Formats: sequence, structure tokens, C-alpha cells
Amino acid sequence: MLRIENLEATYGEKKVLHDFQLACDKGSIHGILGRNGAGKTTFFKCLYGMMKPSAGQIRFDGEPLGPTSIAYLETHNYFYPFLKGGEYLELATYSNSQFDIQAWNKFFDLPLNDLVENYSTGMKKKLALLGTIGQQRPILLLDEPFNGVDFETVETIYIILNHLREKGKTILLTSHVLPTLTEVCNQISWLKEGRIETSFGQTAFPELRQKVKSEFQKDMDEVLSQL
Repeated sequence: MLRIENLEATYGEKKVLHDFQLACDKGSIHGILGRNGAGKTTFFKCLYGMMKPSAGQIRFDGEPLGPTSIAYLETHNYFYPFLKGGEYLELATYSNSQFDIQAWNKFFDLPLNDLVENYSTGMKKKLALLGTIGQQRPILLLDEPFNGVDFETVETIYIILNHLREKGKTILLTSHVLPTLTEVCNQISWLKEGRIETSFGQTAFPELRQKVKSEFQKDMDEVLSQL
């Protein structure tokens, strides 16, 4: 189990995460839903070790979470110039000689002999996702994996995530779009103002949908009342 307790993170004097509590079972997909600025990416950076929390514990199977247990798909991925798609995957999966690049690429049919700089936004997202999966880590952090891809790719990613879950992976993913999470997650947590306000199991997803609608409707009503 991945367990986060009393996590806090700050930028300067601004506290971005506080009183953050979360538990994720192995072989499950846990969604993190929240507005821009709620702290989703900061949370992932703390898990991955890109940012040091100011307080709290992050443990996996009872031990402090280490970098070899986790792979991270960032929202915006950087690719070195003059690098071919196949070369990127070879570098990204260097520590996992068992990763079959050609077999996995059957999902997306990427032109691996072409330069990545000539890829479309969606193709770059697919390439980065394959590089993340290919590291063969027990925990996957996927920050907005559905951004910039078409509906066919969204469905393909659902299939891949279900396969990885069946293999025992612990997957955390973020999204601004609720239906992309309800389609594939075992549980979804509502992140608001730097802390997990509520978590919802699959049977309570309709309740979460209503909660989100109500909050946004309230905000919109306040705006409309000024017009």
C-alpha cells in the first residue's frame, strides 16, 4: 500500500499542500481531481522526489518511498532535440531490458525512426507514456495523461491502464475532466485548496459528480448575478 500522512509542501511562504492524507491499494487506480492550483502537480512532485515536503510521511509497503519504486509522466514532457522516438524509448527504459519497444508501440503505431521534434502534441504524449510504462516501476504517476490526445487514444489508454492494474501496479492519475477518471478509477479523491477533502469509491461516483456540478454552479451563479 502507498500511504501519505500529514503531507505539507510550500513555495516560499505559500503553503500549497497541508494536512494531506491519502492511502492507495496495490493493483488499483486512484484519481486525483481538482481545479487549477489545487496542488495536484505539487503532490506528484513530492511523491517523485522533485520537491521536498516540509512535513509528512510517504511510505510504500511500510518503507519510505524511494525513487526506484516510481515512474512519473509529467503534464508537459521535455525531449532532447535531434532525438528519434525509438532513441527516446531506449533511454527511458534503459534500466528495464525486458521492455519490448516494438510490441508496446503496436498500441500507438508511432514513427519511431522520426525525430521527436516533428511529432504532434498527441504523439509526444503517447511516446512519453510508453517511456513511463517501460521503466517497470510498481507505482505510476500520470499527470493529465489524456491531455492533447484524440478519443481513440483515450480509449486505448483506458485499456492499457486496466492491463497495468491487473498486473498489480499502483496508479495515480490527475485530470480536470471527471469522466476520464470515473471511466477507469477504483477511487477518486477531491483535492481542494491543498488537501484531500473527500474520497469516493466507485459506487459513490454519482455523488462526486453532483458535488462537482454543485460547486461550479454556485461559482457561476455568483458571476451571472453580476451581469
